[in-house]
Amino acid sequence: MNIGITDSYRPYEEQVDVARRKGLYSQGGLAAKPGTSEHGWGMATDLDLNSEALAWMRKNADRYGFIENVKRESWHWAFRPNT
Repeated sequence: MNIGITDSYRPYEEQVDVARRKGLYSQGGLAAKPGTSEHGWGMATDLDLNSEALAWMRKNADRYGFIENVKRESWHWAFRPNT
């Protein structure tokens, strides 16, 4: 199975650009308000997942500290270290 990474850390300037291009999530778009993005905190990654890989992530990601926390984005996985 292949799981690719399509996006990870985004500096603030890139967060502004993504928000401009994709719209704010709070307004129906796909971007967090710049400065609040988990990508900007280095705590999220966007993955390239086919249906098999997505099923695997949903079953196993928590074992590795990842959660699926954005309902409309099955590719977005946030890192939550086990505490």
